[in-house]
Amino acid sequence: MAFRRILKLPVFAAEKEAREQIIRAITCSVPLINLTKSMAVHRLWADCFESVVSRVLKKEQLNRENTVILSAWFSAEAIAGAGLKRKYPEMRFVSLAHSFELDKLKNAYIAYDYTVKKHQYCDHIFFVSEMMRKQYYRDLKELLPQKEWSKTSVIYLGSRKLYPDRFVPASTDGILRLLSVSDVIPVKRIDRIIDSLAVWDGIDIEWTHFGSGALLGDMKKRAAKKLDGNVHVTYRFMGEVNNKKIHEYYNSYGVDLYLNVSVTEGVPIVLRECMCYGVPAIATDVGGNSEIITDRTGILLDKDFSNEEFCNAIKKYIEMTDEEKENMRTAAFDHWKEKFDSEVITRKLLWEICG
Repeated sequence: MAFRRILKLPVFAAEKEAREQIIRAITCSVPLINLTKSMAVHRLWADCFESVVSRVLKKEQLNRENTVILSAWFSAEAIAGAGLKRKYPEMRFVSLAHSFELDKLKNAYIAYDYTVKKHQYCDHIFFVSEMMRKQYYRDLKELLPQKEWSKTSVIYLGSRKLYPDRFVPASTDGILRLLSVSDVIPVKRIDRIIDSLAVWDGIDIEWTHFGSGALLGDMKKRAAKKLDGNVHVTYRFMGEVNNKKIHEYYNSYGVDLYLNVSVTEGVPIVLRECMCYGVPAIATDVGGNSEIITDRTGILLDKDFSNEEFCNAIKKYIEMTDEEKENMRTAAFDHWKEKFDSEVITRKLLWEICG
């Protein structure tokens, strides 16, 4: 089966969409070898998905007018959905679109990923953030007319709260408790947290980090070197744990602020999860972070923040009155409940999918 599909590659290459993409790539000096590899892989997978769904339609004798094709990714799956919609126009075809498929830093060939075909045959595209929706049209404005915005909207990815009755209160013992959860890799910039806390000279801080990665050993050494001499800061690297353990931590311990200082982001689930327990966040203003964090639910930092700016953000929270802190924590929970609660999002998505 796979061998037969590989034999179809010349046929795929002769398709109108493929020819147009290759011509456009040549005009824009895009590396053709890497491009053709990417196109071939996506087209082969799309053909596989399309064949499977076609067999199901035939076998189950589904009423096509009452059938909806949902692509969870705006990638090969959506190429297959577009092919099925072209073959069976009476069906409804919708797709989710994440940052991985749309961000040029993550997908250098977004303009050559059968995007025009996907968009043309898709009845509706649900972006996971307004930031990605705008970036999609900004990057592809020469290919997609502005009027096509009408078939797009934003539905945020939801998160579950495993302990529904838990609302984490602010610390009252004079210790500020900070939490971060991420892989320990360059893009997450754990070193920036360490460097900033190294110059902290305020009230006692307890910082806990969950996550592992290639830089964990280096970050432990860096923390030992820079933080062990600071009497106001204690820290713990907890290593890799599953998501349930993070929820258990919120359920069992106090957390004053969540930290996210990544250099790039989509719409991180960790920020949504902290807020479902009423924990505000300090985070860099990158990706979709500003769609989660407002001046009511946390503090946004410039992507290239200084150690002093990081410390000032912490001081800003510390200097709030108890009432102001409580209001911020309540606002964080309310924001999650309104926009990111998985139960609410699921009902909304199902309603929108069915048109």
